[in-house]
This record gives sequence, C-alpha cells and structure tokens, in this order.
Amino acid sequence: MNFPERHGGPEGRLAAKRLAIVAALLAAAALGACGTSGDSTTAEQPKLEMSSAEIAKLPQVKIGVRHGPTPDKLVIHDLRNGSGAVMKRGDTMLIDWAEVPYGKALESRPGERQLKFAWGKYIEGWEDGIPGMRVGGRRELIVPPRLGDTGLTMVYVIDLLGIERGEGPTPVVEEEK
Repeated sequence: MNFPERHGGPEGRLAAKRLAIVAALLAAAALGACGTSGDSTTAEQPKLEMSSAEIAKLPQVKIGVRHGPTPDKLVIHDLRNGSGAVMKRGDTMLIDWAEVPYGKALESRPGERQLKFAWGKYIEGWEDGIPGMRVGGRRELIVPPRLGDTGLTMVYVIDLLGIERGEGPTPVVEEEK
C-alpha cells in the first residue's frame, strides 16, 4: 500500500491530520458511550421536594366513611406513587395531611395543613408508615390508638412534599427524674 504521509509532502501531512481527527472523534464517542466515571453530579438525581406549582395542583383529599371493626395494626395504602426521592428513617420531612377518626368522612384541600418534622419527633404510626414513600406520593395510614396520640383509631392521608436527608434515627433522650 502506498500511504501519502510516507512521501512527506503536503498531501501526506493532510492525510495524517485527517487520520488524527477521525481517531480523536472515535475515542470521544467511545468514552461518551461508557457513561460517567463515578461522577454522580451529572446523573439526574431524584427530587427532594415538590415545587409550589406541583403542590398547588394536588387533588382534593377525600376520606370516606369506614365501616366494620377498627384495625388493631397499622394499615398502609398508597393512593398515588411519587416520582421523587425515597423518604428514609432519619430524614426530616415536609408533609401535608388530613385526618379524621375512623368511621367519619372528610374532604380537605391540600395546602391547608403542612408540617415539617424531624425523625423521632412525631407519632409512631407515622414513623412506621411514612418511610418508603417517594416525594410527590400520597399515602393513607390507618393508625390504631397504641401507635397514635389521640386515643382513637385515626385515618390520615399524607402527601410527602419534601425531605431533607438525615444522618439516621434521632436518638431518644429520656428526661432526668
């Protein structure tokens, strides 16, 4: 084979430049197909909070009358799956919620009752029933009296609006007697 660069003239230098450009383009394409090298900042991360526009579009909360005996264990129903980050034990969460005693009905507009609380600072039924939700999700919890704070079996509908990552469960500090 007769390569122009062996002849040393302008034709040879031009062919060498073309070959170098093609090699560089092929290398760049190969690296791009491999993905990132462990740099998670370029990958899309799940959202940690809903925007105010998304919150404003949440549908009305409707809790229907429950019939029959009250459950003696926590009951969890996902009413809408979120698409954001997953809430974990130890996270601080921002929620919107509605509540009604078991056997009663309620209609409520989202945004009326927002609460931000740290892990370990609220009722046991919520702390057992909220982890695993995704930001943007809506979950119904039926909380028996032993896991609540009202002395009644309560039905809660909770919208997870946002989370702040925590270090883990908040330790319980007992008061000195």
